[in-house]
Amino acid sequence: MRRTFLSCLALLACGGLSAGMPADSSLFNEIRVGDRVLVLQYGPWLENMTAIDAGPGLVVVDTWSSPSAAAEARNRIVEVFQKPVALVINTHHHWDHTFGNQAFADVEIMGHRFDPVDMQNEYGDLDRRRKSIGAALATNPHESIRKYIRGVIEETDTDLRLTPPNRLVDDRMVLQFGDLAVRFYHVPGLHARTNLTVFVPDLGLLFTRREFDGKTLPVLETGVDLAKLTESMEDIRRSNMPVRYLIPGHGQYVEDPDLSIPLAYLLSLGDAVKKAMRSGKNVDTMDVRGGFEAFPQVASAQNVHEKNIRILWDALELQP
Repeated sequence: MRRTFLSCLALLACGGLSAGMPADSSLFNEIRVGDRVLVLQYGPWLENMTAIDAGPGLVVVDTWSSPSAAAEARNRIVEVFQKPVALVINTHHHWDHTFGNQAFADVEIMGHRFDPVDMQNEYGDLDRRRKSIGAALATNPHESIRKYIRGVIEETDTDLRLTPPNRLVDDRMVLQFGDLAVRFYHVPGLHARTNLTVFVPDLGLLFTRREFDGKTLPVLETGVDLAKLTESMEDIRRSNMPVRYLIPGHGQYVEDPDLSIPLAYLLSLGDAVKKAMRSGKNVDTMDVRGGFEAFPQVASAQNVHEKNIRILWDALELQP
């Protein structure tokens, strides 16, 4: 069930959020995903913060861009479940997923081992923080989003205690937390080098990019490790636990995603690029359509497909 509330933009601009206030659910949207999962959405980008009932305590995945809004969300989560937050997971280091960490500084925060250094490099002082957040202003023409970004800059100029994860994941990890197992997979080159895919098999929850819904093409980015990516997907499928809900970092969750389709595409992509390399072709002369007839998404997103080829080609050339 979904409850839709008013935007928080005006409150951000006015500084009307306070960590000491009681929970104000007018700041965000609430989406129930079964009895044990609550997704809270914030801002015009629909940033997702997900609370999972793990038995004795709550697991929270991602913490938004606003420390004060995250504090309000924590109050609301505790109010709904009548349990304390005991663990926070960052799916990657970007500011719209981690600046709310300071509202959870008293609990364990998990993330990839590159998170602390990348957060420090990009947000460790005022100038770097303004530059990193402000870069989004130059590329976004929508005034509602520009207003939101300016609000984030204003708030974090005066009230940000950078709070990186304090428990770090390297390549893979399985964590037993309460009555749930949580699986972590490092999958660089989907969005950031710190990117983690998180799977909670008992509840069928998968935290990853929306493009793995089985209907659209996965989007690769610089630094991708195709072997790690496909191995993570194969491991999830080998668990024989169905993925019931794909929860992306932003926007609506996806019910019953079909991982077999993006996995088959990525394996075909790797085979095609490696074959072209072995035959002496270059990225400009390889056949970008051959062998992909089974994927109608390629025809409808040719530019994404061709970009994936170039990014994968570059990544494979760098391998020893």
